[in-house]
Amino acid sequence: MYTEICKTKNIIINTSPEQQFKTIQMRWNEIMEERNNNIRVSCFTEDNHNLLMWTHYADQHMGICLEYDFIDEGILRTFTQPVCYKNGTHKIGVFEELTMMRVIGTTLVKSLEWEYEKEWRCIVFKQDDKFPRTIGISDLKAIYLGTRFGQNPAQKN
Repeated sequence: MYTEICKTKNIIINTSPEQQFKTIQMRWNEIMEERNNNIRVSCFTEDNHNLLMWTHYADQHMGICLEYDFIDEGILRTFTQPVCYKNGTHKIGVFEELTMMRVIGTTLVKSLEWEYEKEWRCIVFKQDDKFPRTIGISDLKAIYLGTRFGQNPAQKN
């Protein structure tokens, strides 16, 4: 696949597959570092009763769930978008075309198998070399404790 893309772009490959892989891995690490340094992502769900969500994201039911009402939160709604669930693999193009906006866009796409999560993501960008100190949010509506809340992690199984 990589060699086919290079051929279509008239890019001559003068390196071994191992060297190509190393170059790709270094570029991917650069992209991830840039993303980690410039954006923050918080995830939310519409369904606080989904057992799989408690299992995957609340440490096997030992965590908590915080409920908020985001319906009319102006600035928060600006940064919060629903995740798009799709069949197949989401293609992001070659690394040279992978801009920060495309990286951010990829954080909003997941496989259709995860649709049960009903996920929304709040994505905050670094501005003037710093993240916003706060984003206004509605008052906490409820706190739900996992069925194993307070248990010693060694007692998981």
